[in-house]
Amino acid sequence: MRKGKVRRARRFGWSLVGLSVVAVALSVVVSASANPPRQPVLGVKSFIFHGDGWGTVAPKQINNNGDPGGNVDTIRWKRWGQQTATGTGLGSVPPVHGTGWVGGQRVLLRATRLGHCVHGGPPAYQQLYARYPVRPGGPLGPWQRWWPSSRDICHPAN
Repeated sequence: MRKGKVRRARRFGWSLVGLSVVAVALSVVVSASANPPRQPVLGVKSFIFHGDGWGTVAPKQINNNGDPGGNVDTIRWKRWGQQTATGTGLGSVPPVHGTGWVGGQRVLLRATRLGHCVHGGPPAYQQLYARYPVRPGGPLGPWQRWWPSSRDICHPAN
């Protein structure tokens, strides 16, 4: 073979190697973007019958479909996706005297036990705690499990 043909063959060979590397790199990028890591959800959708926010990623509102004390809205989450996520929102507390609920009260939330509620399902926070004011406009009380009679937020509440 002549020197010119050898050089062209080598260049062609290196070109194929270069194209192969680019093709492999693109397939890795495409597969990574097609299967992004799944963000955790808050418990399971069926936790509260007709409740809102359960089984969703970083919900802006959670609602027990009952009294106003089981509703927190305008939630802003921090560290969602880490072992413990914390949130701040607005909820209602019973009045000191009289009837009705007083809304617009700051409520702190803490989602913990990051794992899975459903085998093969998305990652999920399995426990939720809340701190409500002890009275309207008052200091926050102690951390309490969201639904004390349920062992977690993966299994429907009674």
